[in-house]
Amino acid sequence: GSYFIVANIKDADVKQLHTMSEDIGKEYTKDFKYCVNMMCEVKVGIIPLSVFYTPENRHMGENYVRISFCKKKETIDDAIEKFKNFKNLKNLS
Repeated sequence: GSYFIVANIKDADVKQLHTMSEDIGKEYTKDFKYCVNMMCEVKVGIIPLSVFYTPENRHMGENYVRISFCKKKETIDDAIEKFKNFKNLKNLS
């Protein structure tokens, strides 16, 4: 089991700031872009919800990201501090 929150990023104007080397030239879904940006810029991993859908239905999860809490309290506290200390959170989108 796990604990998680699904966050709506519908209103975020997300730009693709980073690309994994094997995906050069590929356009990511909105949620995937947001998660890659979060990992590269804030150093916190969250999960794009579209990965839980079949390719033809990925658009149904594109406006959501999944934040998991199945971690030690210290890990969650560390992620919270990273969010607080990251001055350019709006630059992720």
